[in-house]
Amino acid sequence: MGRIRVLQYHLLFGCLLFGLLWRSVALADQFITQTAQSARAVGMGDAAINTERGPYSVFYNPANLAAKDTGVHIQLLNFQVESNGGLITQAGRGASTSFNNLSSLYEDLRTNPNTYVNGRVSVFPNITIRNLHLGILYEVNQGAEVQAHDLGLRVKARNRFAPTAALSFRVFNGIFRFGFSSQLLTIGDADTVILPPISSGNLDFKRSINAGTGLVHTGGITLTLPVRFLPSFSGVYRNIGTAKFTRAPMVKFGDGRTIENKKPIIDLASSFTVYLAKRLETKWEIDFRDSTNRLKGNKMQHISFGTEWLFFDLLRLRGGVGHGYYSAGLGLHTPRAQMDLAWYSDELDNQFRSRRDQRVVLQYTWGIFK
Repeated sequence: MGRIRVLQYHLLFGCLLFGLLWRSVALADQFITQTAQSARAVGMGDAAINTERGPYSVFYNPANLAAKDTGVHIQLLNFQVESNGGLITQAGRGASTSFNNLSSLYEDLRTNPNTYVNGRVSVFPNITIRNLHLGILYEVNQGAEVQAHDLGLRVKARNRFAPTAALSFRVFNGIFRFGFSSQLLTIGDADTVILPPISSGNLDFKRSINAGTGLVHTGGITLTLPVRFLPSFSGVYRNIGTAKFTRAPMVKFGDGRTIENKKPIIDLASSFTVYLAKRLETKWEIDFRDSTNRLKGNKMQHISFGTEWLFFDLLRLRGGVGHGYYSAGLGLHTPRAQMDLAWYSDELDNQFRSRRDQRVVLQYTWGIFK
């Protein structure tokens, strides 16, 4: 009976948070402060700074590499594929789905204005053990649309290449953890419009993308109180000393060289865990990105919320709110392999809930150990 009451209490807590976020983030914008996202995290509204474990904690919070449940990951395969609604619609019409080929996309987009087509492919082989991580991220995330009002071709990209390394430590039997990561990060960014007249034969994503390389340093801490529900609190300091992208790109994502410096920011997070029965638990988390508002947004823009339910270490169900939209996810985990599927939404125009871009992402990992 006690556990049922606990479950009812936390369900009510979650519903209230969903309602508050739904009202408050209507003023919000998109804030992605880490280099890469996992399918697990986006299924939870990208609220994973405190609870992400294993390789992706190097991006969310390197302190959690020292968590007791990090395990050993030698992942020869770790890849994600993602499609937005526009790309799925393209496939249904039998049109080009090559989101790396701007010329072939344009031929169909010009007859379907205001249809944004986007795809993402990410690979992240890595070696991760408790306290130590070495990995290489390669991600291409880009798309385009023809704007109905001026027939201009809008090109967007968020490409990344990053050799990564991290160290973390635990003290007081894991109550306190701290960690540090470094990435030699190459960025390829674009959000520009090519105005008519447009010749499809001369189109290339690289001509619209600016690329550069810089060192990005991140430090994180996590405090977990040894009491009921294991309340946990994290702080992550990103872009220590300001990340400057003045070096030539290691991967030629684009022809331009103008990448803005990334200001130091602080992310905060809190979570708790409820053990409902043997091998049945639920995690709840709320994140506050860029807590000092260096990105110049309304404070309610920075909030995300998520929950994960774990059944017998095999099945994982997720839900959350990010960028003001609900998200959901499913995970199937075995000792060596895992598959995660997530549905979530993003914003195209940086005006909250103005243009929803729905996406589906599949992630598969396989390693020697786990």
